[in-house]
Amino acid sequence: MIGFGCLLIACQKPAAAGDDDQGIDAAAIGSDSAIPADFQMLVSRSWTMPSDTEGYKCVRIPVPADMWITAFRSLAPVGTHHSVLTISTTNTQIGDYDCSAGALDNQMLYAAGVGTDDNALPDGVAIHLAAGTYINLNLHIYNTTDNSITATSGVLVKTIDPSLVQNEADMQFSGTININIPSDNQVHTATGSCMVAHDFHVFTLWPHMHQTAIHQTL
Repeated sequence: MIGFGCLLIACQKPAAAGDDDQGIDAAAIGSDSAIPADFQMLVSRSWTMPSDTEGYKCVRIPVPADMWITAFRSLAPVGTHHSVLTISTTNTQIGDYDCSAGALDNQMLYAAGVGTDDNALPDGVAIHLAAGTYINLNLHIYNTTDNSITATSGVLVKTIDPSLVQNEADMQFSGTININIPSDNQVHTATGSCMVAHDFHVFTLWPHMHQTAIHQTL
């Protein structure tokens, strides 16, 4: 079993000046028919999963222009167990591809599970998505129905002009993904740690524990 917790933190950094771009062309990456007001499609992936099966579907796309993100919304139709969005400077794999749970980049951008609410950052706080980087969406698809499912999953965002940003935020992996729970009906503990280099303000925690874990302590 693989599980992990994620922290979204607001760092005390001034935003860089510049013009705000309206984001990635939704027409190039998926349908925008379900996009609500003030949101735009950041990245999406269409998939098909046969009945009573599960798997991982990924998509990596380049970021064409700088964006300052103030809110995330998960596009998660039936069959979407969780979504993990990461950033890198690597373009090894572009477009749609079949993948695994570990097909993640080192830098976190967003994550959502079943029932995850919109993640709106505090006023004056935004996440900077830089032009020239690549975002990778990793989808865990879990079809427990009697029929094949075809759908589109993705991530929607709200953006603001960089002149309105007072503090820059980021999301980071915290804890551990090295979890191995034996089937002995006993309670086991998985721990992880990291060095905190400077003060920060934590305002969102995403504890991803499937249906096995009892609690997380931070």
